[in-house]
Amino acid sequence: MGIGRNRTLSHVLARKFRLGDVGAVLKELLPRVVASLACVIASLACLVLAGSLSFAPHRIADVAQGLAPGLALLGVAGIWVSYFAERQASKDLMRDVHNHFSIVSAVTQAGIRNVYYHDVRVRHPEPGAATQREDPEFRSRVCSELSGAQSEVRILAIAAREFFHQGQGFAFDTVQDLPHNVGLRVLLLHPWCEYAVSRALRESKIVNAFARFRDSRLYTDVLASCASVLTDFSGKNIQVRLYKSSSAMWFLAVGDLAFVEQYHYGTGGRGSGKVPLVELNAGTTYCRELEGHFEHLWELSAPWALDKKLLDRLTTPDLDGAEWQHFTESVRYSRPDLFSETAAVGAH
Repeated sequence: MGIGRNRTLSHVLARKFRLGDVGAVLKELLPRVVASLACVIASLACLVLAGSLSFAPHRIADVAQGLAPGLALLGVAGIWVSYFAERQASKDLMRDVHNHFSIVSAVTQAGIRNVYYHDVRVRHPEPGAATQREDPEFRSRVCSELSGAQSEVRILAIAAREFFHQGQGFAFDTVQDLPHNVGLRVLLLHPWCEYAVSRALRESKIVNAFARFRDSRLYTDVLASCASVLTDFSGKNIQVRLYKSSSAMWFLAVGDLAFVEQYHYGTGGRGSGKVPLVELNAGTTYCRELEGHFEHLWELSAPWALDKKLLDRLTTPDLDGAEWQHFTESVRYSRPDLFSETAAVGAH
């Protein structure tokens, strides 16, 4: 029994230490140590007392009779202390196991296959260039899935530089090589909306003023992607629309997988690579919700299907025209701070 108990304790101790929970180990062992020490001390006291009374054998029985209840009490106390210690340790262990398996269970139910988080960002050599996610595993995974795509691919992004900026986008060549029978639907953020203005000025180092919005990286990135679609991807089976809604996420649906990264205003600067990106199975409730988001935006964005005429309007806007004036007034209503005298002075 003693050997079996020690082996069990050693396994529990090793497990606890592997978990790094030293406090739980001490909590589990301390009552047993106290009880064991008490029993040892009592036993030693009996031996000493018996030895000291060896000259009077007739009194040893009386002494033993007097010590017996105390030893029994100590034994019972040790058993119950050990019992309650084991019970509490089991509860703590089961709570830890439950918490860990709850996470695994939730991830499984949501259909999450992988989470990419590689907080290393590279900066392009040109001044003011944007940071981008550098995660070799993620990039390889996306390119592999795109190369084997047999059905429609859907992309929701702000500028989708990963796919449409030659020399910068890691999947540019892969998307270009998609067979014609694989359709590609893409949603890019329309630069003429309040959401684009707020995000562009949040992540840019330029003066926080509406007058400088067209100088922002976001604005130029979206225009570059639109131009690339109409030139580098001319003749491809691709449809692009511009959405005027909050940029909630980066989303790629390809084959039986989807990838999603939440967008945030964050702490300023570009957010790519700063938050986890999730890979999940298609067909799950989670994925269907994301696909529903895409399809809803797709329908709402029907008036802004990308063509050369729309790109020309975005590239050289008529600042006195009704469309630009309406855009300006909508931004002025939601972001009056961008039109303050301080912002106007700083923009010059």
